[in-house]
Amino acid sequence: MSTKTKSRNASKTKTRRATGTKAKGTTSKSETDAKNVKDTVTKIVESKREMKYVYPEAMDDQIEKKKFRQKVRNHIYKLERDIAKAEGKELKTLEKEYKDFRKEVLQVP
Repeated sequence: MSTKTKSRNASKTKTRRATGTKAKGTTSKSETDAKNVKDTVTKIVESKREMKYVYPEAMDDQIEKKKFRQKVRNHIYKLERDIAKAEGKELKTLEKEYKDFRKEVLQVP
């Protein structure tokens, strides 16, 4: 019985030594990439929350305001996608339309 327990313990110590050989001061590329992704995601969420809208005068209901905000966000995202795909004169017109729309609808464009 004692020989079986020795072999079990011996195999456990070997695996512990194999995993413990990594230096403490170094970080892997995947760890730093994960840290960078977390930072960028936080920045994106903060910028979306900073949008302040200019509502039409007759809009008082919360549900109407919510629909308005969603339409504005969708239109802004659509324009951003189109700008990324556009080239030349079309790009300039889309950028102008994008800036004008933001000035019209957002408090801080």
